[in-house]
Amino acid sequence: MTVREFMKWANRGTFICIRSPVYDENGSLIRYESIQKDPVEWPNIKGIDVTTLDRKIQGWSLESRISGVPIIHFDTVKGE
Repeated sequence: MTVREFMKWANRGTFICIRSPVYDENGSLIRYESIQKDPVEWPNIKGIDVTTLDRKIQGWSLESRISGVPIIHFDTVKGE
């Protein structure tokens, strides 16, 4: 499933953060890094290239900020 497919069911005002994998020189996964500086509100995705929305989801998690606004973090497959 891609980020775009997942977000078809999201409500307006849902915040998302898309992360890309970072690998070491041996090809082992080190961590996921956010593609954009700050989470963006769906469907206002300024700052995110539309091809990024077509990346396949490796996993996702939900973070609740102190402000009470939940953010969906998508860990994506690089190059997809």
